[in-house]
Amino acid sequence: LIVLLILKIKSKDKHYYGKNPKNRKLDKKIKKYARDRDFLFLTDVFLPVDNNKAILIDDIILGNKYIYVISQKHWDGYIKGFEYDTKWLLTAKIRTVYVDNPLIGNRYKVQTLMKFLKEKNDENIVNIVSLSNKTKFNSIQTQPLENVVKMKHLFKLIDDYEKNSPFNDIKEEELERIALQLHEESIRISKTQMR
Repeated sequence: LIVLLILKIKSKDKHYYGKNPKNRKLDKKIKKYARDRDFLFLTDVFLPVDNNKAILIDDIILGNKYIYVISQKHWDGYIKGFEYDTKWLLTAKIRTVYVDNPLIGNRYKVQTLMKFLKEKNDENIVNIVSLSNKTKFNSIQTQPLENVVKMKHLFKLIDDYEKNSPFNDIKEEELERIALQLHEESIRISKTQMR
């Protein structure tokens, strides 16, 4: 029965949980990347913060060694900021605006995911902010397991984490359990948000 439920919830692709990723170019690339590496991929994941609030995680990749929480930013311009600045400066053509620091926002999403999964330690969860290839920026210093990369460098970054990890592989059954749990919760929350 559980196997039938998993097969029903998963789309045609056994590595993908979620809606058809037609809205974001990167989602299609991540879906193919996950399939090629035998990783699991979830997109647009809603998780509860409290009884009346939820957060949306753009993408989650369940790799063999790590869980990758990815925030996508499609900025066209030059970004300037530091790891702990609440706002970063985005200069695009003739306009300059302040934007929320996506590293801080994604840290909160990582913490929410840890709480949901009842994880006490974040040593196998990676915070990634993926910027569009049009975004220009100087290297941004980050904490271990935190990264700001252009879309074109995302997969190499994940491959490097997986290759250089000191951890054993996470069991396939555990990854599927996590993916199913996240997928079901996301569906439940999105249905209650629609009411």
